[in-house]
Amino acid sequence: MASCGARIQNHAWLPLTAILIGCTAHHSNETGLGDSRSKSGNLAGASGGGSNSAAVSMAGEQNGSVRLPIIPNYSWFQVRPFKVAESNFIYGWTGEDGRDTNVILHLAHNSLEYQRMVMENAAIYQRELVYFNEGLASLAQQAAQAGEKLRQITLPGLDGQQWVVDVTRTELRDNGSAGQIYGQLPGQADSTVTAAFINNREAFTVDSPQEQVYLVGEAREPGEMVVKSINPALYGSPFH
Repeated sequence: MASCGARIQNHAWLPLTAILIGCTAHHSNETGLGDSRSKSGNLAGASGGGSNSAAVSMAGEQNGSVRLPIIPNYSWFQVRPFKVAESNFIYGWTGEDGRDTNVILHLAHNSLEYQRMVMENAAIYQRELVYFNEGLASLAQQAAQAGEKLRQITLPGLDGQQWVVDVTRTELRDNGSAGQIYGQLPGQADSTVTAAFINNREAFTVDSPQEQVYLVGEAREPGEMVVKSINPALYGSPFH
């Protein structure tokens, strides 16, 4: 886990990208961020055809110094590999146990990511693949176009749970298609929420000692996040 163990300090964009998005090494023939094959569809469409992720490109675009190994994707890798077990108008939660090694084989892009996720099992309580339609970039752009501040967002938890976040600060780039959002859970002054996005890829952390909620969401493909409940004493994260 050493390669993914850097800490998020002062809510910096680059560490968040490196930990939650840049930990995955992807295929050398990966398509660009705007590749139409990677666009998210309706939540009811639970599975999709094969597509290469550009998460490493996302990290690299933010900082040219970020370079990760390039290894082949699994031949069976798919976008939206699992059916939706529970959904609402924002999110679709899959029912598979994301700590099961057979499930990880379909979550991971390649052998490097598979090994990282298996090792990570010792430091997490649960892992689940979540789909989404309208992402943070869309919300940020809508607020900007209306000349308003983004005041609240909703992030996915596990098993159909959601977390409302009061936004305290936003930093947007590229006409709102990329940026980061900082906030707190309502009524929890000791909580810290950090979210980062570019186009339709997202990552986040939720740190709430009061509620004993420690979540990490990392990008998989556009419109997909792997959400984890972590053990803050063991996970290589900003929570300890």
